[in-house]
Amino acid sequence: MIGELTGAHLAILISVLTLAPSVHGQPLGTVDRVPAEWEPHSATWMQWPKGIEASYREDFSSIIDALQEYEPINIVVHSAHAENQAKTFLTAQGVPLTNITWHILPYDWAWMRDNGPVWVVADGELAIEDWGFNGWSGLVPYWGDDDAVPPLIAAIEGVPCEGFDLITERGNLEFNGAGALITSWACQTLRNPGTSQDTMEALFQQAFGVSQIVWLPSAPTGDVTGGHVDGIARFIDEGTVVVPYYLDQVDEDAWLYDEAASIIENADFEVLRIDMPGYVMYSGAEMPAIYVNWLVANGVVVVPGFGVPEWDDAAKTAIESFFPDRVVIISEALELWYWGGGIHCVTNDQPSGSTTGITEGTPPTPPSAFTLERISPNPFGGSTQISFHLPQAAYVSLAIHDSSGRLVSNLLDCAMSQGTHMIVWDGTDITGKLLSAGIYYCSMAAGNDHQAGKVVLLQ
Repeated sequence: MIGELTGAHLAILISVLTLAPSVHGQPLGTVDRVPAEWEPHSATWMQWPKGIEASYREDFSSIIDALQEYEPINIVVHSAHAENQAKTFLTAQGVPLTNITWHILPYDWAWMRDNGPVWVVADGELAIEDWGFNGWSGLVPYWGDDDAVPPLIAAIEGVPCEGFDLITERGNLEFNGAGALITSWACQTLRNPGTSQDTMEALFQQAFGVSQIVWLPSAPTGDVTGGHVDGIARFIDEGTVVVPYYLDQVDEDAWLYDEAASIIENADFEVLRIDMPGYVMYSGAEMPAIYVNWLVANGVVVVPGFGVPEWDDAAKTAIESFFPDRVVIISEALELWYWGGGIHCVTNDQPSGSTTGITEGTPPTPPSAFTLERISPNPFGGSTQISFHLPQAAYVSLAIHDSSGRLVSNLLDCAMSQGTHMIVWDGTDITGKLLSAGIYYCSMAAGNDHQAGKVVLLQ
């Protein structure tokens, strides 16, 4: 049984505290690249719709149902009560809860592509970049909690996080994973008036590890984002980009997509076109059936549907040709589209591993040593899950200490079998009393090996 921390334990905890990502971030070193979306994922993150965005929940349910068969989903909610409500809603929609991890964090809106992390590989290791977020140039009345999300995700995942003042949304950054970026100048200059394209280009090259940036100058009519690239042009491999094609060539926006296709071709990429067949009426609004706001995930592409079977079927066939090794699922997202976004806009994919060259389909190698793998959610309210791996059977002790090193709870003190295990801690002390909010430490021993991790308990 673990009592007061020894000097060795304190050294471990001091190391953990020193290396933990700060809210303001630390320089990441050399950024190798931003992984392409079609590379293997660890998970996809989403922020559960709340308040006036509750109408999105049916669309979210369809996305989660389509996605979780293929990869884990991390869903952010704002309270334990909200978590229970979300679980009840999903269950009522027939959505299983088997591949979902819940995280209680403060946030404002449901569009996690834009306020969430930009995942990069820096010096061969996965890391997060935290770019400024201003509510799409003040489109919404508040956004402070959204802007603070990336460092919280970094703390949960145990990766470093560097902050940047420039306003940049992930939905306006399209990477091929091999040194190229497509982005919209119309959107970038709207977010950062007075900042030159040359200044942004130099920053992006350094921050993203890219050598080629393709700037698209124009924004579609009525696009509340100001021209996010994930509704205009999408890489499907390192050298190929898909751009919508308006069947009605006299449409007021047809020229913009043709312009984008021409600019991208002139940058030496192959361009494929996918039909924009027409408009759908929804809640009194006429909306273009733009299919490129898809999410590419492990073994699947989840594509927004528009409720017109012949259009959706034709888009599905085209996208199956773009991704022949993946299942393509059409998930109707009219409510999201009505409010200015799609499936890509409400998801944030987390790349797998920490490598400068990820090969799809390579299975993860089991840890060869005792590993305290994950504490999630973290920060937490209610309960958190502590996962660890034993390469062979061992006697295991797991204890919780406060920031002064005082033992507050014993979670394990027994022999355990080889394999990966998970223990739940509900934030209580040895007597069962709920502890006060603050920083605590998980101290774990298996045989002669010791590891520790920091966990933040919310009020």
